[in-house]
Formats: sequence, C-alpha cells, structure tokens
Amino acid sequence: MKIQLTQKQLCEILSRNFGATVDSVEIVECKEDVKGEASPIPYNPRKLTPEQYGASEGYRLLDKDEIKYRVKPYKEIEAWDKNDNRWDVEFSGASKANTYRTKLSREELAKLS
Repeated sequence: MKIQLTQKQLCEILSRNFGATVDSVEIVECKEDVKGEASPIPYNPRKLTPEQYGASEGYRLLDKDEIKYRVKPYKEIEAWDKNDNRWDVEFSGASKANTYRTKLSREELAKLS
C-alpha cells in the first residue's frame, strides 16, 4: 500500500493521536538489515538538524547504542556546545546529555576503547 500525505496532513494526524500540537515532521530513512530489524537510531537530545551536525560534510550522529563509556576522549568524537552553538572536539561519547557527531563508521567507532 502506498499513502501520500502532505506535511500539513501528517502533522494534523499526529496532533490528533498524540494530543499535542505537532508543527513539523522530519522523515528519516529506516534501513533494515537482513533479518528485517531496523538499524540503530541516531541519538540527538539537542534536536540538531542535518545542516547543524554537518551531514553534507560527512558527519553522522552517534547512534543511541554507541553512547557508552570509553577509557579516554578521542578527537574523532565531537560534542555540541549549546551555549556557543559550535562543536567541541575530543570527547569520549559517554554522556546521554550530549549530542555527539563523528565521521567514523560504526565499525571504526567500535574499535575505540
């Protein structure tokens, strides 16, 4: 089945179902692996847009399951500084309070201890 909706129609449907006003919706791609399971979800507590986190420059947000303890900070992991609206470098990527970005793949990031 294929359904086509305008942004306004989708916001109205979601507003009715959530009981709150939905002003906009960002549609993201959900890639499935061979088993049909959805791919990991990017962790974005600061609600940054792809433009803000530099998607066109090759950056990606760390996925929720990639936010974890690491022995030391790495220059490959950057955190959004909401006070200065800029990226700071050398983080471990362990705090659930931050939005982190990297250019590393999931596999490369997993190698950092």
